[in-house]
Amino acid sequence: MNAELIALRSRPYPHELRTGLRRLAGGEPATAAQFVRTARRLGELHADLAAGLVHEHLPPDSSLDFVVAHGQTIFHAGTEHLSRQLLDPWPIVRQLNVPVCYDLRQADLIAGGQGAPIMPLADWVLFRAPSHARVIVNLGGICNLTRLPRGDDPMPRESIDGGDIGPCNLLIDGVVRRLFPDREFDKDGHIAAQADWPTIHATKSHPMLDTVAAVMSDHGPLNTLGREQFSDPWLDELVDRLAPTTAAADLVGWAVETVARTIASAIAAFHASDVVLAGGGALNPNLVQRIRERLAIELDHAPRVYSSDEMGIPAGAREAMGMAVLGGLCLDGEPITTKRVTGAVSPGRAGAWVYP
Repeated sequence: MNAELIALRSRPYPHELRTGLRRLAGGEPATAAQFVRTARRLGELHADLAAGLVHEHLPPDSSLDFVVAHGQTIFHAGTEHLSRQLLDPWPIVRQLNVPVCYDLRQADLIAGGQGAPIMPLADWVLFRAPSHARVIVNLGGICNLTRLPRGDDPMPRESIDGGDIGPCNLLIDGVVRRLFPDREFDKDGHIAAQADWPTIHATKSHPMLDTVAAVMSDHGPLNTLGREQFSDPWLDELVDRLAPTTAAADLVGWAVETVARTIASAIAAFHASDVVLAGGGALNPNLVQRIRERLAIELDHAPRVYSSDEMGIPAGAREAMGMAVLGGLCLDGEPITTKRVTGAVSPGRAGAWVYP
């Protein structure tokens, strides 16, 4: 299987929907009506975007086969084999008149897996290299990576590695939102660019680094992580403790440094020839630069580090394309996860399907 991006369309969540999803993901008490209404609104948003994409880019003599939609994770407890992705798929079915595949993690979870990371086999389809091993780093809310062996054979399920390695945008954006309430994230790294980077570079440890390391030590390397480990109360306490003695820009810089060090240490263990960065964090120039610099420190011969954009896959499109690939595997009856990555034993065919 190979995949090619034809078109991409995205839209920020409306404020009300974003706020509602954040409350549900944060574990705040909610009524059944709130869950149902939020799921329906999320499905309607997906349907509108997908319909516009089809209208603009699908040739008149072509038809859409299906849609795969992951939904928004509002709870994840991998060690309990429980996870929930909120989505009402029926608005998509109704508006596009095609089958929809969703709820992709349950087959893995019920087979004893942790349900995440879910993308390694899709990464093989999107990023494999014929001549060398490659590491794909997704700089999302949680950073996860996939190690792909040399790609000159059929999909080698037994030798594709992957796992979550720590907080990324969840930490950086969380610090930004608490220090700069009018901002959702540090656009283009402007805030961190004002940090005292010489001091940050020279310091081997910091309370933020120690605090994240303590959370990580409870879960081990390459394990599945979620908002539950880096919750809003945890972020509140972290910022409240550090903000009185640290300049705001420096604190954002420390968050970037913490993420970069965690990622570089994980990458170094794989000895890959090159590293591909994807996800929203790949648009943060400070984070990308720090990952490069930390790899140069960790390794004698640092790998080449570049954005997935250079491979024709925009950093913000990797997960959407990956989900489309996973939907294709589901349609073919191919398992989308492996025991090596998630721990699932014979997960079988994934995904729930609904039809017009």
